[in-house]
Amino acid sequence: MLPDPPFINPCALAPDTPFAPDASFTTTPIAVLGRPVDVSLRLMGCGLIDPAEFKVQVAVHDEQEHQVPAEVVAQSVHGSELTATVRFTPTRLEPHDVQVRFEPGFGHLQRLVPVAEDHADAGRRSIPLPAGLWCDGVDLLASGAAVCRTPDAGLVVVRDGGEVQRLETPGLRTWVRGDELWLGDTFTLSLRVDRGAGPLELLGKQTLGKGIAWVVPTGPGEALVARFDPRVNEAGGEFGPGLVSPVTFDAGTAAPPPWTLDFAQVGAAATLVGTELWTGNGVGTCRGALDAGTRTCVTGRLIGLDDEAAWWAPSTSMTLTRALLGAPDAGEAKVTLPAGWAPVTGPTPMSPPPAPPRGTPWASRLFWADDTFLFRPDGSALVLEWYGPRLTPLQVHQRETLLQDQLTGALWLVERR
Repeated sequence: MLPDPPFINPCALAPDTPFAPDASFTTTPIAVLGRPVDVSLRLMGCGLIDPAEFKVQVAVHDEQEHQVPAEVVAQSVHGSELTATVRFTPTRLEPHDVQVRFEPGFGHLQRLVPVAEDHADAGRRSIPLPAGLWCDGVDLLASGAAVCRTPDAGLVVVRDGGEVQRLETPGLRTWVRGDELWLGDTFTLSLRVDRGAGPLELLGKQTLGKGIAWVVPTGPGEALVARFDPRVNEAGGEFGPGLVSPVTFDAGTAAPPPWTLDFAQVGAAATLVGTELWTGNGVGTCRGALDAGTRTCVTGRLIGLDDEAAWWAPSTSMTLTRALLGAPDAGEAKVTLPAGWAPVTGPTPMSPPPAPPRGTPWASRLFWADDTFLFRPDGSALVLEWYGPRLTPLQVHQRETLLQDQLTGALWLVERR
C-alpha cells in the first residue's frame, strides 16, 4: 500500500477557487489475465497546478495483498486537472486493486479492476456465409444449416456457405429444436423442417385467434404455444393475460388442442422442464406445474432462461437469483453483481443486458471498448470470459457461444469449456 501523504492541498484556504477537489475518472476497464491493461484516472485539483511539482505514485495488489508490478506510462496537467495512466499485467483471476497518489498532496484515488479469463485460443468452428450477407441474429439447426436474420428482418437459410432459401415476411420470430424451425408472426404459426439438403420443407401453418407470445418446441411436430390478446397487451414484449395450449402439426394441419390453460402472465419467454413451465418478462418470473394447474410468481425481471436454469432480478437490485430448473427451492442461489453493474433491458455499455428470448443464463454480456465479455456463474461469484476484440455473441449456451466479427460479419461457433 502507498504511505499516507505528508499533507493534503488546503483547497479550503483558497477563496478564489470556485471548486473543491473532485475525484473523477474514466470508466474502469476490464483486464484479461496475463495481458497488459491501462487504467486511466483523473483528479480535479484547486486552482492552477505547476506541472513541475506534479508527481504520481502507484501501487497495484491482488486480493491476496501480493504486489503486482505496475508503471505510470502517462501523466499530465491541464489547469487544475491531473491525469495519470497506469499499466500492469494481472497475475491472478481476481479483482486487482489500483491505488494512485497525486503528489504533492493533491489526492489519492483507488480503483478495483475486474479480471477475465483469456479464451482467445478456445476451439472454434467457422460458420460460412455467402459474400455480402450480414446476420443480426442466427439460429443453428441440427444439420449445421444457419437461419440468418437480416437487417431488414427477413430470414435467409444458409447451407455450406450458400443461400438455399429466403423468407421475406418481416417480423418473424423463430424457435428451434433439432432440425425443426418454428416461425411466428402476430397471428400465424408455421413449422419447417430441415431435411439436410436444399430449402426447409413446410410441414404446416395455422392462423391463431390471438397473438403469439412464445413457442416451446416439445417434440417432432409438437410445441407449447402461448397466445395473448393484443388489445390488452400493447407495445409487445410485456405480455400479460393469455392462453397456453399444445399445438401438433399432422399431415400439414394443426390438430385441435386437447387442453387450454388461462395464464394471468404468459410472459415473453418460456421453457418447459418435464411438466414444469417457467415464463417471464420485464415484470415478473413465474413457475408452474401444467398437470396441477398451479403457478407461483416473483417480482423480478427475467434475465436469462433455458433448459437448465432461470435468472431474475428486481429492477434496482444488484443481486440475481439463479434457479436450477426441475430442482426444489434448494436449487436457488443468489449471485451478486460487482459494483457498477446492473441488469438492464438492452446492450448498454458497461452493463450486462438480459438474454434474448432464446437465450440462456450465460448470455449476459458486459461491454468494454471494442470487447464483449461473457460471464458464467461459479458459486456465488461471476467469472468473466474474453474471446478477443470486436466479437459480438449472437447465441450463448453453457458449453459454446456463437460469435460474430463486428467488422466482417464472419461467424464462429466457439467452445466455452
